[in-house]
This record gives sequence, C-alpha cells and structure tokens, in this order.
Amino acid sequence: MENLYLCKCNKCDTILLDQNSQISAQKHFVDHTKIADMQYIKDENSQDQDYFWGCPICMTDSFLTDTITKEDLDKLI
Repeated sequence: MENLYLCKCNKCDTILLDQNSQISAQKHFVDHTKIADMQYIKDENSQDQDYFWGCPICMTDSFLTDTITKEDLDKLI
C-alpha cells in the first residue's frame, strides 16, 4: 500500500498512476499493483514532435480526471 497521486480515464474507467497531477490533487492510499501506468505518447498532431502522458488504452489524455470516487478507491485496496 502506498500514498499515490491517481487519475482516471473517463472513457475506459482505468485508474492510473498520475504522472502529471494538478497542484490541488489529493494522494490516495492504495495497492500500487492494482493501478495502471500512464503512457508517454507521441503527439502526432504536433510539428515539434511533442509527447504527453495519457491513457495506455485510449491513447489520449482527453478523458483524464483527478476525481477519484470512493467506489474507485474500494477496488484498489
């Protein structure tokens, strides 16, 4: 069990270890083995070869939120 920053993909419902948390984000005490890792994804629309942290399933950061519900947390203990 660890105290970690988490985010959730609202498209596929995956809970992820947040690599780019907001200043106001809360840490959550959870079993880290039940959390997916974010993926560092190349932005194909960027002229500058930029990368971003996103959901490894949806391959985007468009659906990520720092809001984690009690029901989500119950699955991670």
